This record gives sequence, C-alpha cells and structure tokens, in this order.
Amino acid sequence: MKHLEMIFEALRQHSLYARPEKCTFNKPTIEFCGHLLGQGVVKVLDAKVKVIKEWPQPMNVQEVRQFYGLVNYYQRFIRHFSIIAAPLSDLFKSYEGDRRKKRPIAWSMLHQMSFDRLKRAVMTAHVLIQPDPSKPYIVETDSSDVGNGTALYQEGDDENSILLRLMVASCMGLRYGTQRIKKNCLPSRTHC
Repeated sequence: MKHLEMIFEALRQHSLYARPEKCTFNKPTIEFCGHLLGQGVVKVLDAKVKVIKEWPQPMNVQEVRQFYGLVNYYQRFIRHFSIIAAPLSDLFKSYEGDRRKKRPIAWSMLHQMSFDRLKRAVMTAHVLIQPDPSKPYIVETDSSDVGNGTALYQEGDDENSILLRLMVASCMGLRYGTQRIKKNCLPSRTHC
C-alpha cells in the first residue's frame, strides 16, 4: 500500500493523472510491451511467439526487415542473436545499386536456416529473472568472423537453464568497415 501512496503522490506533485480503466492492481503478472512481467521474471508473450512461429518466408527486403525487426525486439532472450541473424541482415544491403524497399531477394539455404533458427529461438526463449546477489554470475564472451560479444548471465533455479541477461555488448565489425575482427579470445564462460 505504501508503494501506491508514493506513486499517487508523485503523480499529484507533477500534475499527472492515471486513468482507472488502464490501471491494474494486485495482479501476479501483467502484459507490458510484448512481455509478460511478474514474480521476478520476464517472458515473451505467447501471442507474439505464435505470430513469429507462423511468419511466412519473406519474399522481399521489406518483409525481411519486418521479421527481423520483430525478432530483434526479443534479442535479449536469444543467445548469439547477431550471429544467427547475420545472413538476414546481409539482405538489407543494396544489390547492384537497387535500394527499393520491396526489392525481391535471392533467398538461399543460409537465409532459410537463419530464419528457422530465429523462429525456434523465440519459441524456446529463456525466461529472464531478476539478479540474485547470493548466486554466482557468468561472464560469456565470443568472437567470430561475423561479430563478437560479451554477456553477463546468472543461472536460475529451473533445470531449463533460465538465464538473466544483465548486459550485452556486441560489435558487428564487418558492418562498420573494420578490416579484420581480432580473434584474441576464444568462446569462453567464466564464473564470478
């Protein structure tokens, strides 16, 4: 109850108003911006998973961008997202000077594998949990010809390897004109 009083006081101080029909109180979980939040976890909404699962194969650049944009929104649930999605993002580049949004694409087996893998990754997405300071953290690094990245994880209590992705840093070196990505570190996991 004290939290509600603080929120209402802050709204009053700044002359802000809340519509009662848009407010939800005393619920274990709520839907917010394509996520299901509550009880210390964040999940992808089942309705969004269904949309991604049933997404047809893109036929032009605009359709690739639409699919990529949707799965990109959930990238924090997908390990190695930028590496898995790299073949699809390559389709965004202009082909022989043709920059049309609805430009047909040359869909290959590599693109199909990336498309299917992203769909499967969202369908089996991990649940993000709140950090527990009493548990160890895992620092994961990886580097390849396509990109490199770092993530800080913490394993959950669930046997399905529920993860918390606290921080992700990645660089698509090829995209930014770097001559070569240095492969100074091998894929690794370090427990802290």
